[in-house]
Amino acid sequence: MDWDLTTYFDEFDGNSYRSFKDRLTEDLKDLTDTFETLKRVSNETLEKWADWMGQLEELDARFGHLGSYLECLNAANSEEEAYEKEAAWKQEAIAGLKALYAKLNRILEKTEDDTFEKLANLPSMKDAVFFLRERRKRAQFQMDDQSEALATEMNINGINAWGRLYDTLSGQLTFKYVDAAGTTQTVPMAQRNGLISGTNRAVRLSAFRGANEAWSHHEAACNGALNALAGTRHTLDRRRGSDHFLNEACFQARVERPTLDALFQAIDDTIELPRDILRFRSEQMGISKAAYYDIYAPLDLPDQEAISWESGTALTQESFDQAYPALGDFNREILEKRWVDFRPRKGKRPGGFCTGSHHNHESRIYMTFKDTMNDVTTYAHEVGHAWHACVMKDQRPFASEYPMTLAESASTFAELLLSDGILSSPDFSDAQKLTLLDSDAGRVIAFLLDIPVRYRWEKRFYEERKNGIVSVNRMKQLMEEEQRRQFGDSLAEDGLDPYFWCSKLHFYIDEIRFYNFPYTFGYLLSVSLFARFKAEGAAFLPEYETFLRKSGSMSCEQVVRETLGEDIQDPAFWTHAIKSLNEPFTKLKTLLK
Repeated sequence: MDWDLTTYFDEFDGNSYRSFKDRLTEDLKDLTDTFETLKRVSNETLEKWADWMGQLEELDARFGHLGSYLECLNAANSEEEAYEKEAAWKQEAIAGLKALYAKLNRILEKTEDDTFEKLANLPSMKDAVFFLRERRKRAQFQMDDQSEALATEMNINGINAWGRLYDTLSGQLTFKYVDAAGTTQTVPMAQRNGLISGTNRAVRLSAFRGANEAWSHHEAACNGALNALAGTRHTLDRRRGSDHFLNEACFQARVERPTLDALFQAIDDTIELPRDILRFRSEQMGISKAAYYDIYAPLDLPDQEAISWESGTALTQESFDQAYPALGDFNREILEKRWVDFRPRKGKRPGGFCTGSHHNHESRIYMTFKDTMNDVTTYAHEVGHAWHACVMKDQRPFASEYPMTLAESASTFAELLLSDGILSSPDFSDAQKLTLLDSDAGRVIAFLLDIPVRYRWEKRFYEERKNGIVSVNRMKQLMEEEQRRQFGDSLAEDGLDPYFWCSKLHFYIDEIRFYNFPYTFGYLLSVSLFARFKAEGAAFLPEYETFLRKSGSMSCEQVVRETLGEDIQDPAFWTHAIKSLNEPFTKLKTLLK
């Protein structure tokens, strides 16, 4: 592994690791026993409840610390059975913590309004009011305590296990493709995205077919996993009195359904912009229409060279230093302290993420760097996540849990800083600027065409799953239909990807529903944030950091209203952001003339 994890634990399964686990188990039992003595919130027990919740908060942070560490180990080496075994143990252990939260929700719901307000106004509950209100709201769609405890326990070997199965499968899966020299290579699935993002179309096609061939042998397992995930969620929703599968996704994303509807209405209203970008890039590639294995490929631009890890991080460093010195200093710390695992190797799972701990206030970045500008952008993206956590490190854990929708705003804001830094600097050549503009154009295609496909496919799958098992063939059919709908005639009829539901790990994440739409939400919100930064300069950065800090204690609608003064339930907000994306596209066309 490239990263240093010793500030989590000096070694895996060493003495400090085992004692940390043992204390977690003991403290969870003590906290559970104490809860049983509190019974209900009353004027006489306010301080006891506040003290108990403080212990719960601290215990949750320690569970998060352990979970972050195990996430790093499992992603970086999916073939190590001991890591997988520990991840399963953590899921079992944390079931007791989840059960406590479910009971707390019910207690808060039953608390008289005036007593609840007294609890919320205690000094020890400072900055935790939003947390308390969200917990109270959660209880409205919750089964009785015994049923919730059973569901949590069953999920360990149910819904969580399906997610772990996919992680293990994708981490160990390999496929064959023919490289540029005509040699057949066998590589881990983690390299798929890098290969279909290269400039050689024959290699892209070979990798695309090879990866899908590998997935075809496991389509039944993937189909079973997704049907089990969706079926379990439908059952729980029905038992909890929730009338729609999107309710939980919106609650987790802290958005209201009208906001989500406004976002996708704006995407539909402006759909020709991303389609035009794809058509233009296809023309530049010398193909009549793009296939799915073309949409993330860069243009074969003149004077381009592979970008090494050292060169890519130097580009990022220079851009951050110029526009946002505090972020530049933080990026330097990330690199100096070795917080990134970036090299491709056998056993690495596909994808990228940033994880962190409230316990040691550190982050770790996981990715597979394949010497492309897309990889540089991915790195900047994950640094944006880490910076978000850094800005919030003085916040209490109850005020630090922000939704994906706002998390993705911070990450994409960092991407925009990278892009703008290169485009506005005379120190970079036209060739480097073309690469960035092309990458920007690719992001528009990703966020306004590809991710909406994922969202709409998942919606249709969940609708059909209510009536029974959805077959493998139907999964593929739905995927092709949504790809045709979103891309229109900008995508070749024979260029679809029927196995995308197998290869995209986001569909298999068990803890967060509808994992995809927050990326588009965050991207367009960050475009608005960045426009304000460009208009106001460095004076906006304190406001931006206020936005980040408030993200853990407000809904999306509220935080945008308070920091930007905008209404995100109005499609015009999103339409304005989308239309502004025409500017970098125009610059790309100008430089290519």
